[in-house]
Formats: sequence, structure tokens, C-alpha cells
Amino acid sequence: MISILFWNKNKNRETLSFERIISHKEYDIIFVAEAFSDLEIERTLIAANPLYRKLDSPSNKQNKIVAFTKINTAAINIINEDMDRLLILSIKTLELDEIIVCSIHFYDKRNHDSNDQLSLTQDFALHLNALESRRKHFKTLIIGDFNMNPFESGMISAKGFNAVNSLSIAKVGARTYKAKEYKYFFNPMWKYFTNSEQFPLGTYWHSSPQSTELHWNLLDQIIIRPDLADYLIHNRLEDIVIHKIDSLNFATQNLRPDHSVSDHFPIQALLNLEIKNV
Repeated sequence: MISILFWNKNKNRETLSFERIISHKEYDIIFVAEAFSDLEIERTLIAANPLYRKLDSPSNKQNKIVAFTKINTAAINIINEDMDRLLILSIKTLELDEIIVCSIHFYDKRNHDSNDQLSLTQDFALHLNALESRRKHFKTLIIGDFNMNPFESGMISAKGFNAVNSLSIAKVGARTYKAKEYKYFFNPMWKYFTNSEQFPLGTYWHSSPQSTELHWNLLDQIIIRPDLADYLIHNRLEDIVIHKIDSLNFATQNLRPDHSVSDHFPIQALLNLEIKNV
């Protein structure tokens, strides 16, 4: 199984939670957004498992996301750094040869309204489509902080991420809009819109005096191409959003993110695939 963790740490200096997470599951890839210190996180991971290392940029470009891995160097590499909010990896697998794993830290709502976000998603989508065409396959997963909910225009627009809540619809392959085809992503995050009192209703909590306020938001998401979707484990709520691990709790008593750790919950992607030994 390939295991991937993403966490927006909100510049929090705390790193012990990484050690405790790794003691529970040694993730193959760990993406961190808004890291206070790459070096401190790397030291913490290495203390838990000496195989961990930071994935260094081939071009030394700065990115909003940092990646750590314990995968053999020959099986994983950064393949595109043209956008500083999108880190794109190639991973070699036994079953599917190459898959593309992207981590995203999209533009925030404080500085970008919904129209800005919709426009910017179109740039990201064009970039990804061009990359997939060059790689000659569409086995792609994106994990990260989209700074949008699953129902927002940038997520569902044909020219945006085009991510739908139905796998059967996604498996149609593409939708046609104005005589052009746009490939689907499947978004499994819709299942978190539930009335569960035992599980958080999102990954990020926000409260304000405005007349329209969701409070719970699903900003941290996974979207996946239908060519790869059957390998994603997502039947249970805890398969993706992590609010506690054994005695380690990332939530307060009212199930909101504990800000002493981060204002976001971590999320994971578990794929029923094996990494190729190369």
C-alpha cells in the first residue's frame, strides 16, 4: 500500500505530532504546507525513521509545499515545479507503472474572492492537463489544501478542477462544454457532509459575525482521476480525514481542530498499490 499524508501546519512550531503519527503509520510521502521549519520536521521524522529525507528541488525553486519521503530515490522524483503552489511527483508502481501525485496549497479566501479562485483553477487545470498529456496517462491524484469547499465553482467547473461527487460519472471520462472535452476528477470528500456527532464535519473551522457562515469547511481534499480511483481507500470517514490516532488527538472536545497543533486536520490518501523496486 502507498500511504500519503498532507498537513497544513499553519506555521505552528510544534513537530512532536509528526513523531507520534509516524509511530502509528510510517507514511511513504508526507506533504507539509505552511511549515514553520522544514529542518525541524525533517529531524523529527529522521528520529522516528532514519530512512526519511526531504525531497529536494532539482531546480532549487521555492515551493509553498515541502515533501518528505522514505521511498527509494529511483522510484520517486519531482517532475514539475512551474507553479509554486503545486508540487508534482512521479511514483513508480508495480501495478500501473507511473502514477502522478500532486500536492496543492491553493490561493486563500482572505486575498482572493470566488471569482479569483475560479480563474486561477483554470490555470492549474490547463497546467495539469498538459503534464498528463506529456506523460501519456491520466493516473493522477491531487491532495492538499484547495482553500475551497467541494461545491465551490473552482472545484466543479468544467474549466476548473471538474471534480464530481460520483465515481460512476467520473468514469464516463469527460464532459463536453462548448464543443470541448474536459476530463473529470472524482472527489470523495462529499461524504463528509454528514450529521455525525462522532466525527468532524470538515477539516477547517471558521466563525465570523457575517450573515453567511458555514463554520465547517472541507478545504483539505483529495481529488483523483477515474483511472486511479479504484485504488483509493475511501469507504470510511477516517480513511481520509485524521482527527485522532489512538491517544493522540488533533481535535478539541467539540471536535474542532486543536490550534496548539494546527488549525487544519491532516488528511491521508491510501492507495492499494505497491512501489516498484528500481
